[in-house]
Amino acid sequence: MDDFRSPEDLFREETKKVREIGRTYGKYIPVVIGVVLVLWGLRTAVYSIGPDEVGVIQRFGKFVRTTEPGLHVKLPFGIERVTPIKVKKIFKEEFGFRTARPGVRSVYASRQYPEE
Repeated sequence: MDDFRSPEDLFREETKKVREIGRTYGKYIPVVIGVVLVLWGLRTAVYSIGPDEVGVIQRFGKFVRTTEPGLHVKLPFGIERVTPIKVKKIFKEEFGFRTARPGVRSVYASRQYPEE
């Protein structure tokens, strides 16, 4: 029964351990936070636009400018947003019709065809 320690004693011991760790490594916490913020800022500030795209830059949702293909820098942390838009690609829609019999010159059918 000599090994029994009250919850208060256990709490005091653990608190003491945490304080010792804080004294030892506490001076590095601001440095680590600073490095994380700088890396995060760089990650959100640098962007790339593909060769067939143009980047549209918005600051707080309002159009600011466009950018050409390549590697660029913008304001970080969501202040400016980039939307890459493909401008060299031709978007085309074709609307056709069906004939009553395939392989025959187009003759309009009067009956309805089921949805595909």
